[in-house]
Amino acid sequence: MIVPMKKAHLVVLKEDKEKLLKSLQRYGELMITSTSDDSPSTTQEDNMLNRTNQSLKLLTKYREKKPLFGDYNVVEYNDFINKKEESLKLVDEVEEAEVTINNLTNDNKSLQEEIKSLLPWKSLEVKPCELSLSKMAVMHCGYLESRYIEAFTRLMEEYNNIYHIYDKSKMGFAIYFINYYEEDSEIIERLRSFNYSEATFPQTDKYIKDYLDDLNKKLEDNNLIIKENQDKLLEYSKSITDVQILNDQYLNDKVIKEVKYQRTDETIYIEGWVRSDRVERFEKSIQKATDIYDLELTDPSSDDVVPTFTKNKRFITPFESITDMFSKPQSDEIDPNPAMAIWYWILFGMMMADAGYGLLMMIGVIVLKKLLKPVGKAANLYNIILYSSITTIIWGILFGSYFGFTIPGVWFWFSPMEEPIMMLIVSVAIGGAHIITGLIIKAISNFKDKQYLDILSDQLSWILILCGIAMFFIKSLQFVGIVSAIVGVALIILFHGRKKKGVIGKFAFGVLGLYDITSYMSDLLSYSRIMALALSSASVAMVMNQLASMVQGGVFGTLFSILIYIVGHVFNLVLGLLSAYVHDSRLQYIEFFGKFFEGGGVDFRPLTIQSKYINVIKDEQKEI
Repeated sequence: MIVPMKKAHLVVLKEDKEKLLKSLQRYGELMITSTSDDSPSTTQEDNMLNRTNQSLKLLTKYREKKPLFGDYNVVEYNDFINKKEESLKLVDEVEEAEVTINNLTNDNKSLQEEIKSLLPWKSLEVKPCELSLSKMAVMHCGYLESRYIEAFTRLMEEYNNIYHIYDKSKMGFAIYFINYYEEDSEIIERLRSFNYSEATFPQTDKYIKDYLDDLNKKLEDNNLIIKENQDKLLEYSKSITDVQILNDQYLNDKVIKEVKYQRTDETIYIEGWVRSDRVERFEKSIQKATDIYDLELTDPSSDDVVPTFTKNKRFITPFESITDMFSKPQSDEIDPNPAMAIWYWILFGMMMADAGYGLLMMIGVIVLKKLLKPVGKAANLYNIILYSSITTIIWGILFGSYFGFTIPGVWFWFSPMEEPIMMLIVSVAIGGAHIITGLIIKAISNFKDKQYLDILSDQLSWILILCGIAMFFIKSLQFVGIVSAIVGVALIILFHGRKKKGVIGKFAFGVLGLYDITSYMSDLLSYSRIMALALSSASVAMVMNQLASMVQGGVFGTLFSILIYIVGHVFNLVLGLLSAYVHDSRLQYIEFFGKFFEGGGVDFRPLTIQSKYINVIKDEQKEI
């Protein structure tokens, strides 16, 4: 059902603001709608959220024992609201280690590039600082491509110059040669035609060989420091939960800061919505923060945009997420979830329709829920599949399907594979009942709004026609069916044009109303997808069984057939679950909701504790 709302008008002293907001957040009963011209700065919180997120990303990489199914964090409320100095210090240390590692890693890249560029010169017998000290000659170090080495050698021998050819680098062979001053310009000019390029060296008084040893030593030292900091991060990763909690703490600090309210010199005024069944708890949340307050609760006015909160039984609640994906009900609508949940449950099982698959669904979901401990939307999805496993088993028994096999001697209603026409009839009949349910809900809504003629024209008439068509195919009820359909047609002709002027206009528009039969027939045919999905799933299962049976024989054949059974049926199950989820939802959204549901409601979102990493916050005081 949709819970009625009360509008809350709350005034408290300014000095009680922080305590009040934290208490309201703790109890989570008030959806605040106040407005304010203030734009509070959340720079500190945003900065800490960025820092903790970055730290968590880094620590996750260094965790030795990562949880198989993710973290599951449980925190006491009193621990949650108090930030630990150790956690803040941990973030600082993680950042410091990361900066050190990054800086040294970048330094190593530069060192490696320098070492690589100097390696061809490791045999150079002249120190870089001595290259320009000669008074009679000019010493050169440079690079030449391999195709010019022979020409270079001839040139040096032509001038009787001293030269050496060293190792090859990406720029070419490293060459060293000495020119007399008066010949230097001429030789260099000739070398330029060989694409000669001068080498540059660091300013050092050491031989290149010794300088390379220094670079390698520095590289080695950097790697030792990097390893030390990586070991620190490995140790810090054991406290990753503390950083996760810190992140959620700053997230909720930001939520508090962003709350809108109006103020005077001494007070603040907060306006919002509270569920009518939680008024006492809302008042308690105020009293926990202050004894001095003024609270007024009023009913919504016609101009108010009232949020919607649906409250249903445990079985219905998970299916609310299916409706919410389409649209939230309006606060004054009839809650579609109780009827939709039952039909979604039935149709899902009918689309899967295999007792073996239903058993696998049940076992699989129970195991995953134990391991993953899902919450929120994920938990709803798991519960939908778990509940639907029951109808999958029931329909599987009715259709005699057990992993695509039919067990001899075990009763079943009929086999869709052997009687597809019967399956089509059952699917359309189920669809008719589904559509009629939607019409009944709309009729109830019209009755509440005192739209009695709408009931006769738009709901009762079509219920009678659809029931009449169904009864026409049952010999003993054919006459009743004809009468029912005729009465339905008469109601449409008489009342569909009720808003038109003149008898002729009313009659003409009433007759035109019968054209809606095409829409209803189209809706009914949409339910043939139930048959299609059931048959496709059964067909794939049978094919897998046949493939497995073809390779059986001997140890290897038996093992291979078992592999085919497992892979084939798991694939078919997963594909069937996805198809059933999508097509069942479509039948609800188009064929069912199209008959009565308006939607467009606003979700009731009270100020509450938000968490990204914490799964459960234990708060015994809140439950009192």
